[in-house]
Amino acid sequence: MNKAKLTTADGNQQSNFQQSDTLQSDTLHSDKHQLDTQSSLQGKHIRPEQLQIRFVTALEKIAKCDWQALFDSGQPFTDYDYLLSLEQSDCVGAEQGWQPYHLVIEHITNEGTVNDNFCQPKAEVVGLMPLYIKSHSYGEYMFDWSWAEAYQSHNLAYYPKLINAIPYTPASGQRLALAKSLADNLKLKSNVISLVKAALLEASNKLSLSNIQCLFNQAEDISLFNRCCDADDGEIVDSSSKPQTKPKWLQREDVQFHWFNQGYQSFDDFLLSLTARKRKTIKKERQRVTQQGIVFRQLSGQQITKEVWQQFFTFYQLTYAKRSGHLGYLNFKCFWLWGQRLAERITLVAAYKKSSTDNSADQQAEKMIAGALFFHDQSTLYGRYWGCDQEFDFLHFEACYYRGIELAIDRKLSCFNAGAQGEHKVARGFQPVITYGHYLLNDSPFSAAIEDFLVREKHHHCLYRQELEKKLPYKSESE
Repeated sequence: MNKAKLTTADGNQQSNFQQSDTLQSDTLHSDKHQLDTQSSLQGKHIRPEQLQIRFVTALEKIAKCDWQALFDSGQPFTDYDYLLSLEQSDCVGAEQGWQPYHLVIEHITNEGTVNDNFCQPKAEVVGLMPLYIKSHSYGEYMFDWSWAEAYQSHNLAYYPKLINAIPYTPASGQRLALAKSLADNLKLKSNVISLVKAALLEASNKLSLSNIQCLFNQAEDISLFNRCCDADDGEIVDSSSKPQTKPKWLQREDVQFHWFNQGYQSFDDFLLSLTARKRKTIKKERQRVTQQGIVFRQLSGQQITKEVWQQFFTFYQLTYAKRSGHLGYLNFKCFWLWGQRLAERITLVAAYKKSSTDNSADQQAEKMIAGALFFHDQSTLYGRYWGCDQEFDFLHFEACYYRGIELAIDRKLSCFNAGAQGEHKVARGFQPVITYGHYLLNDSPFSAAIEDFLVREKHHHCLYRQELEKKLPYKSESE
């Protein structure tokens, strides 16, 4: 197989296309996808011929005000500063196998400036999609390594691929943001999505990408994508449906574990909803942490000093080194930029080991031994990173789960997403929920095999979820 090598963030090498002038911004700026003037798109303020799509190779080429106006859900991971920090810290980029290739939908009008009797057209951003050209599958959390191995075993290139996702972040959310003028008109929205899919497919062909993936898209977008299908641009279908010969988007499901706030007033109030045995177990685990002389502080904003960030970053690296054999995908600069730019959305639960057995709160007599980093929006708490430099009984459960539940209750947040995987979360009140991904395989001989795999995987996840629900620790209505 004709391929170049690229060293990823963890030191491994994966097959990769040669980064070339194809991805230079000036080339991309002229690479526009005009909407057919005979299209059925009809909007009150938008004419069909006024919409176009372009791609940019850096987020800074998009105005922050435009991005924030469209990605207005408040979720931290689609925030401009969250994504910009990843790029500016070089945690995301061509050398890391995450080449930004963001999609921009523009509404072009003649309402711009007039100079010497010439009207400079005005371009208003009305749609955005975070996109990356990937040369590996690290940091995605919907695993397709077996697919890549199948391709490579038959001397076929699986990489590069195009993904619509948030780097290193397994949290569902907006993946296509549209202006209200588009989103409120269902017919217009449907046709715009068809336009987007056609542009993605054209880019895929131009750049010789093996497939396009949309990972962790929010549930409310799935029915929309299923309704907005054209025979010409690929159809999104449930992978358990009858196989078809035309290109189609395959739907994939996975399982995460989320805790839901049922109006609890305190952690003890939450415990009352559990069976006596589970309640007793959690109390013992928390008591054991206290008995080991460990105290906790919730730090936010300027309380998270540079020294605290440096200590937490060390914990982060130690965790990855122990679990994966590398030092993680992120560097200190990324965490520091997040702390400066997203301070109001971040809480660090820091664990300190007391140097004596008394109840002194003197920070000088304590050492920070662990930390759990949380992000939040108006409704959800997200547990993202954790690390420690010493092992203590139940410290991980306390810092990452129980303190997170307390945070969600105190802030009246309805959901706590503690991250990918972790069946052990079920015994602590986290319920199995479905997450979604969508895939378009570009002229692949493995399409039928992958579709069959997804059918079987979906069935397995259905049974798995049913079994886990039986293990939830909550009291029955009769108790």
